[in-house]
Amino acid sequence: MPFLSGKNIAIAAPAGAAPEEVVLNGVEVLKKWGASVEILPHVFAGHPQLKYLAAPDHLRAGEFTEAFLDEKIDIIWCVRGGYGCMRILDKIPWGKLHDNPTVVAGFSDITALHWAMSANCA
Repeated sequence: MPFLSGKNIAIAAPAGAAPEEVVLNGVEVLKKWGASVEILPHVFAGHPQLKYLAAPDHLRAGEFTEAFLDEKIDIIWCVRGGYGCMRILDKIPWGKLHDNPTVVAGFSDITALHWAMSANCA
């Protein structure tokens, strides 16, 4: 995809973790399209008690915030929805993200992040 050529993409899991093989296959496609890709630390991790989450809330919120504030990142690509984003909305410093043009791509539960961005960063 020409529009991804030269873009820096952070692969994130603000909701649930994703199977490693699936993510790595997707990363290869993004690289073939010319993107530079970084997989964030908790994409494959899993929460110690709540297996449907990628990591504890504060870690997922922190990773999302760091990626959003990283001026080198053009796109945060969320690996899956499911459930979990609503749990981190109050842990993200939306005021700090206000002027950042980072694109957040995702579906399902990621819509909670899209709505929060719309309400707090527009």
